[in-house]
Amino acid sequence: MTEQRFSWKLAGDSALYGTSAAIAKALALLTVPYLTRALSPEGYGVADLATSTAALLTLIAMFSGDIPAARAYGISADPRERTRVLSSYVWVTIVVTCTVALLLLPVAHVIATGAWGEANHIGLAVLAVLLVPVSGAQAALAQTQRIQSHPRRFAALALVDLLAQLGLAVGLVAAGGGPLGVILGFVLGSSIGLVVALVVAWRVIIVRPDPTVARDLLVAGMKFLPHVTMFVIADWIVRSVVANSVGPSGVAQLGLAIRVASVLTLVSAAFAMAFGPVGLARRRSDETSKLFGRLLLTYGSVSTAGALLLAAVGPELLRSVAGPGYEDAAIVLPGFALAYAIAGTEYILVVAAGVSNRASRVALAAALGVGVQVMLSGLLVPSIGLAAIGPAAILGRAVSFSLLLSGVAETLSFRLSQVASLGLAAVGTALGVELLILHDTGWWQIRWVLAGLLLALGWLAVRPLLGQRSPRAS
Repeated sequence: MTEQRFSWKLAGDSALYGTSAAIAKALALLTVPYLTRALSPEGYGVADLATSTAALLTLIAMFSGDIPAARAYGISADPRERTRVLSSYVWVTIVVTCTVALLLLPVAHVIATGAWGEANHIGLAVLAVLLVPVSGAQAALAQTQRIQSHPRRFAALALVDLLAQLGLAVGLVAAGGGPLGVILGFVLGSSIGLVVALVVAWRVIIVRPDPTVARDLLVAGMKFLPHVTMFVIADWIVRSVVANSVGPSGVAQLGLAIRVASVLTLVSAAFAMAFGPVGLARRRSDETSKLFGRLLLTYGSVSTAGALLLAAVGPELLRSVAGPGYEDAAIVLPGFALAYAIAGTEYILVVAAGVSNRASRVALAAALGVGVQVMLSGLLVPSIGLAAIGPAAILGRAVSFSLLLSGVAETLSFRLSQVASLGLAAVGTALGVELLILHDTGWWQIRWVLAGLLLALGWLAVRPLLGQRSPRAS
């Protein structure tokens, strides 16, 4: 595949994944007004705890196996061996998620009382645990379509699963199921999604898995797991720090800033889903090194500009979305927006680590980055308040990015001066925007001038691409 065709395929697949993710996010948001009104604040909070706990457990139990599976699939030239890799990935995921559920079911009461502080909701904890193997199996089958570069099938399976979950959850709550109806709807809906995924991916599931391949995928995937989970856990720890130091209102400000900044993850997630299979399928070569290096600078520049643009108009955007009372969320937004941009760019390095067999460096970088973020937040939030959260998030991600970049530098062709200049300019701009918001003296014009400059630079960057035509398939 030529570099031009690679770029167009990456752009096309990213657009499909991004559209699917945007639709999914919109559908999820549409249920919020009804559920918050049908359930009491306490009931909605407990339901949210149950679903988020199940999501985190599923994320961990799936051990990031899609990354080594995509690599093994991509470098194999034998169609039968490729199918065996996918079958081994699906079956080892089923075994691991079922094992996790069997281990957690006897201690479901500990989850309810210890983690949630809700002794009366053991049934919710049981259903949350049962959701793990069902959701994990469905997700693994859907991932086989992404690995095979079938973005439309993947998007269709994801939307069917989500529609079934949300539809049954709303229906059961309307029938008087309460918080239990939400998580039960998710279990039943994901079961429907699993059946549909089995129909679509039946050619994969009927192939006998290879125990050796399954073991290798499990071992390799565990090395990537910290990158996927540790920063998610870090955000929960920071929430706890804010709750104890600032109070519930501080958590609300932080939560709103994270939700607004998470808009950027629609782009980064779409890019990751499209780039993962095609990037991991490439072999180490000078051509791959140049391609990854060029992609690092291009995507990094675009995502950073988007993050800073979002931060520059943060106060006005938050005021229109949330209304009065959430002004402090704008202080947190610049840091988290840039942190999410760094995270999206870092995925290119994760793929490079997969190509160069440096997966252990991914875990080390993520662990140290999370340690920096949590430590700085714990030390500074009690004395500085919410203003410390953004810089801590930026520095944590920067440490992770820098360590991983140094570990895979020989797999990418780039100029360190360019990466360093982009990084320093981005961090300085984000901190400057935060200071302008924190010490609001009517200098909002500076933020809007910055937003205009970012838009102009973005237009200059994409304008040459608009004049190119997609290469015709030969």
